[in-house]
Amino acid sequence: MKKIIEKYEIYFWDTLTAAMANSRLIQKTIRIAYPIFQGIDLKKMIKAITISGFSGFATGWAIYYILLMIQN
Repeated sequence: MKKIIEKYEIYFWDTLTAAMANSRLIQKTIRIAYPIFQGIDLKKMIKAITISGFSGFATGWAIYYILLMIQN
């Protein structure tokens, strides 16, 4: 099983390397994305996104119920 996984991993990287060498789109995407993600602390980013998502949801929920109370 391990040899099969290694074989597919080598195939994957060979294919990806060839695609990266030949595709301008992939090259440009990596040039733009790599510097952005290089300096980011992923745990802090996930925490910030989660907190902002929950706070946005809670704010929308609160506004909805306030509007319901005002209409009645």
